[in-house]
Amino acid sequence: MDFEEAARMIVSSDIDDIIAWNDYFVIGDIEEIKKIVRAHGIINIGVEDIICTLSTTNTNYVTSGEGMGANRVVTALNHAINRLPVKLQDIEKVIVYVWISECSPILMSEIRGMIKFFGYNFPGIDLIWDVAMDPDIKGYKDNTNSGKQAQVMLGAIAGDIIGSHYEYVNDRIYNFELFTDGSFFTDDTVMTLAITRWLMESDYLSSSDLIKHMIELGRKYPDVGYGPGFKNWIWSDNPQPYNSYGNGSAMRVSPVALYAQTLNETLELAYITASVSHNHPEGIKGAQATAATIYMAKNGYTKSQIRELISVMFGYNLYRTINEIRPHYEWNDICQQSVPESIIAFLEGNDFEDVVRLAVSLGGDADTLGAIAGSIAACVYPIPENITMECEKRLTPDLLKILHDFEKYINDRNSLNHAS
Repeated sequence: MDFEEAARMIVSSDIDDIIAWNDYFVIGDIEEIKKIVRAHGIINIGVEDIICTLSTTNTNYVTSGEGMGANRVVTALNHAINRLPVKLQDIEKVIVYVWISECSPILMSEIRGMIKFFGYNFPGIDLIWDVAMDPDIKGYKDNTNSGKQAQVMLGAIAGDIIGSHYEYVNDRIYNFELFTDGSFFTDDTVMTLAITRWLMESDYLSSSDLIKHMIELGRKYPDVGYGPGFKNWIWSDNPQPYNSYGNGSAMRVSPVALYAQTLNETLELAYITASVSHNHPEGIKGAQATAATIYMAKNGYTKSQIRELISVMFGYNLYRTINEIRPHYEWNDICQQSVPESIIAFLEGNDFEDVVRLAVSLGGDADTLGAIAGSIAACVYPIPENITMECEKRLTPDLLKILHDFEKYINDRNSLNHAS
């Protein structure tokens, strides 16, 4: 039975009958969750039934004191509704988010059983289960290779610099010259490094602190290729989000995936970095998808696992090839037509340079395609020394210092986490 068939079956069911599928639940959860679900207009496909079932549990679980109380369920549900760039009726992603962000292993077992019981069989369910149960992803232990942190940051910057010359003059060929006299860092690099300063210097990682860092560094480098909307944002006395779904949200997000200790933290920080300017659902989605891909790559998940999970979580078609995309690809700077293509370049490439060449050869917003693809690739592949040298010599001393400071900051932070 597929998802839609199961939904049609459940929609006619009485919610109390579904809740009764499990005899035990935390008193007080059900009515509170019903109110939230109905207030957000989630109807007609059984989401109400499913979410309410999240609060069910068994006697031993309640007795142990580890039950998922009303507050945690409400928190998880509100995160799913308010933070994920999905339609309210998309049960698949609501369940994925609640699974990864809030649920204990015991409760996840019950959710999985409930989904199977009602016939839900959406793509990737088994992989999602494995990721949700994995201590590395859940954050119960830190499996981060701290030595890769600065390299990943340089991956984004290298992709930006390599692609910069080809943003508007691109023959869509693979064997292009990597560095020319016209290769330079762009707004992708400047905003990426602004976010690294925010992560290092902000005590509470507030959006107001983030805006301060973005404006300060953006105004210091005013002529590096900002789009009109973002340039107005930088010079505004009171910068506000402007409902953008441009790929600026994705090009700058890589530092949060290096900083975060869990996938949930990665998604939350990506949301903040996007929403200060690019608060359109597609803008947030692009940032979160990029950050989640980097997070999984740095933690050693295979390309097939990354392809399947990111496809399910964000609805991107990652089952295309660069050769299939290239002939029909047109220049654009929106997330939904550059983030998945950049991820595909990573999935298809065999080393760092190969990944960046594939991304840039598409002929689109080449610096941003390179930055996104490069930030992911650097989690898996070493950056060749000649690329490192060419990029570092093109950075100003203060930008290079931010990069090196972030390297030390992340390495020290990871050392403390391992020691504890």
